[in-house]
Amino acid sequence: MNGQNTSSVNKRLYAFLALSGVGFILSFILSKTFYELQHGTQGFKSFCDMSDTMSCGAVASSSFAQLLPGFPLSSFAGGWYLALIFLGFMSLWTADPNWRRDTLKLSFLMSLFSVVMSIIYLVIMMTVLKTYCLYCLGIDVVNVLSLAILWTLKPEKSELFSDRSKWKTFAGVILGSLVVGIIGFKVTLDMQGPDEIQVSQLADRILSTPPVPVPVAANLPTQGADAAPITIVEFIDFQCPHCRNGASIMKALMGKFPGKVKVVLKNFPLDGQCNRLIKQSSAQGGGHLAACEAAKVSICAHKEGKFIPVFEDLFDQQQFLKPGLPTEIAVKNGMDEAKVKSCITAPETEMMLSAGIEDGNTLGVQSTPTFFINGHKVEGAYPVPVWTKVIQRLLNGG
Repeated sequence: MNGQNTSSVNKRLYAFLALSGVGFILSFILSKTFYELQHGTQGFKSFCDMSDTMSCGAVASSSFAQLLPGFPLSSFAGGWYLALIFLGFMSLWTADPNWRRDTLKLSFLMSLFSVVMSIIYLVIMMTVLKTYCLYCLGIDVVNVLSLAILWTLKPEKSELFSDRSKWKTFAGVILGSLVVGIIGFKVTLDMQGPDEIQVSQLADRILSTPPVPVPVAANLPTQGADAAPITIVEFIDFQCPHCRNGASIMKALMGKFPGKVKVVLKNFPLDGQCNRLIKQSSAQGGGHLAACEAAKVSICAHKEGKFIPVFEDLFDQQQFLKPGLPTEIAVKNGMDEAKVKSCITAPETEMMLSAGIEDGNTLGVQSTPTFFINGHKVEGAYPVPVWTKVIQRLLNGG
C-alpha cells in the first residue's frame, strides 16, 4: 500500500466492509430459505422465485445446497463473511502497518477462495440444476467486487503469517466466525422437528397402511413430472391453514426430488354449501365462507392455464379470504372477470367439484389436508423429513 492515500484506502476498506455485510445478509436469507424448505413453511410467493429457471427455492432444496447434512452451505458462507467483516475492521483500526498488511493479505486470499467457489457453483447452476438463484448471484457479485477492491490495495509482498501470534489470532477469528455462522443460523432459523427415530416411526405408520387405488382424472391440476414414480394426491380446502402448510410442503418435495414426485390436487372444501358431506354450511355460521368459491375458481383457473398463480395466491391470501376475493384473485392473475363468474356457476364446474368430493368420500377423507402417496393414506401435513423418508423408501422399493 506504499504511496496510497490513507483516506482513499479507508474508503475502499469501508466499501469492502459494506460488501461483506451484504454477503452476510444474503447468506442469512438463503439459510432461512433452506430451513423453511426443510420444514415446508416457506410459502409460495418469493421475490427470488421468478420462474422455472430463476428460483432460489429450487436451488436451496437441491443436494448442492448442503455442505454437511442438515447444514446449508449458506451458513458456512455467513460465517465466512463474518470473518471478513472482523478482518476489515482490524485493517481499519490497527495502528500497526504490519497487522494491516497481513489482514489485507488474508482477506484477499479468502476473497479469492470465495470467487473460486462462486465459479464452481455458477457452473453447477448452469449445467446441472439449470436453475439460477438470484441471491446466489448476488453473493457472486459481492465476491467479485470484494476481490477487486482488495486487489487495488496491493499490500506489500512479504511472508504471510511469519508471526505465530498473528496466525493464532487469524485462525481464531475465522474458526470462531464459522461456528457463529453455522450454529447461530441453525439455532436462529431451524425449527425443532421430529428426531430420526420419530421420523422413521411416522414413515413406518404411513407405509403400513394398505395402498388403495386413487382415481386421477386427466382434467385434474397436476404439478411435477407426468412420468414421476411417486404420485401424491392431495385433498385440499383453500381456507384450511394446514392445507396451506401441506401445499408448501409439496412444493418443497418437488424441489427436493426433481422429476420424481407428481402432485395431483383435488378440491374438498369444508363447507356444506358445496360439500354434502359437511353438515354445516357457511350460510349457517360455518367458518369457511369462501371455500366453495375458491375451489371453483381454482377449477376455472386450471381450464385457462392459470392454475399455479391462482392456487398460490389463494393460499398466500388465505387469512383474508372472503366471498368475492377468490374471483378478484383470478382476475388479478389475468383471467376475464365475466368468464370467471360464468365459469363458477357453470354445471361443468359443479360436476368437477362434486366428483372430487365424491372421490374423497369413497376414500374415507374426513379432514384436510389428506394425501395419498402411491395409494398410502396420509392424514395431516407431516414435516418434510417424514415425507422425505417415505419417498426414499418408496423409490428404493418400499
